[in-house]
Amino acid sequence: MNPVSGPIFPLCRTARPRAPVCLIALACVWSLCASAQGAERDGSHPRLTLGYGHGLVTGVSEADGKATLHTWAEAVSKLMPHRHEFEGMLFTDGSSMLAAVKEGRVDMVAMLSTDYLRAERDAGLTPALVLTAGGRATEDYVLLVHEGSSIRRVDQLQNARVMVPLGAVGDVGLLWADCLLVRRGLPASEHWFRSVGEAKDASRAVLSVFFREADACVVTKTAFATMQELNPQLRQSVRTLATSPPLLVLLICFTPSADEQERRDIVSAALRLHESPHGRQILTLVKKEKAVRFRSSDLEAVAALVRERDAARERDR
Repeated sequence: MNPVSGPIFPLCRTARPRAPVCLIALACVWSLCASAQGAERDGSHPRLTLGYGHGLVTGVSEADGKATLHTWAEAVSKLMPHRHEFEGMLFTDGSSMLAAVKEGRVDMVAMLSTDYLRAERDAGLTPALVLTAGGRATEDYVLLVHEGSSIRRVDQLQNARVMVPLGAVGDVGLLWADCLLVRRGLPASEHWFRSVGEAKDASRAVLSVFFREADACVVTKTAFATMQELNPQLRQSVRTLATSPPLLVLLICFTPSADEQERRDIVSAALRLHESPHGRQILTLVKKEKAVRFRSSDLEAVAALVRERDAARERDR
């Protein structure tokens, strides 16, 4: 599957509804490039090519996403010692992005943590940045059921209708759900659940359980807490069946093609954005506090889940 080169366009996943590119990931990467959307491409400035990973989607409007990205770019460009031109490459699957990395066609990638774990040995990727909220780069997930349901244990979800948010958040949540089943000697979700549907966002996934249109859903604990604040009735009507360890959803990586000086300049600018009132205001738009350097410990929990699921699949062959 071929990437699409050029300006930012909505990212579509095969056989999934059209959705705008993940605002958080793209805002960070675009800003790191320090290239405003309307920058002239006259060849007088260094150019960076960024790849955007499969599954990084969310429910924000395309217009709002583009406006925020443009604002990020202008803010971070003021912190960069040299102006850079930007070219984006959008990928609909991890394999096409990995091929572009190996061929030297991209300098940075914003990618799902599970895609990175599959590609790290072959692609020579260097994780650089993550975004934090509440002082953390990770998310806790919750498996939710209706309070009036007879479901009290994970193994009682056989033939259940389960909802997850569309995109990267849902993918990592489903990985965790698979491991919940595997640990109990049960088949993976595609065999144990009746169906796994994708909601436009976390709120719709939770509401599907609230209105008993689905038997369960997997969302982030933060999203569920926000919904409970807005609708206190959820506290009595929707129950947490299980909670995940902290899991990293996405990260920003340099590829072997990235120049060392550019790496330093980009990281330095991104790390300082939150120090100004304007920078903090932009970060608030994407519900993040700041960009921080990636730590290997950020990935440990997700890596353990991937190993657990892969081992189970190997045994089932």
